[in-house]
Amino acid sequence: MKFKIEFKMECVNAPILSGVILETKVPISIDTCSISQKGGRMVIEVPNDVADTVRKAFEAKGVDISVLKTPIVRNSDKCVDCGACISVCPSKTYSFDKDWKLQVSTENCTSCGLCIRMCPQGALSLESRE
Repeated sequence: MKFKIEFKMECVNAPILSGVILETKVPISIDTCSISQKGGRMVIEVPNDVADTVRKAFEAKGVDISVLKTPIVRNSDKCVDCGACISVCPSKTYSFDKDWKLQVSTENCTSCGLCIRMCPQGALSLESRE
């Protein structure tokens, strides 16, 4: 299961992620991570059977955590199937079908945002809440 985690600036230097890993003994895969002057944002992936345990551990540390059900959203009215997103996607989220129509495999998406910046039509956006 994928989660979006948001840290307030005062939490950025705290060892929250390592604390959750040590506490829960759950392997956590970091898909993306960014830190700015306002705080931090991370997309992680954990095994489904322990997702609730991990969520509670982050919440206990005061971190905003939410399930990332659909990491990327494509507006089919704006999309012209140009494939610009395919060329920059490191996780192979996008592909063409046999009719050259763009296909999206959201389970591969790491929410890096490269496709959003590349899309000339503004047809892609990040979805972040349950």
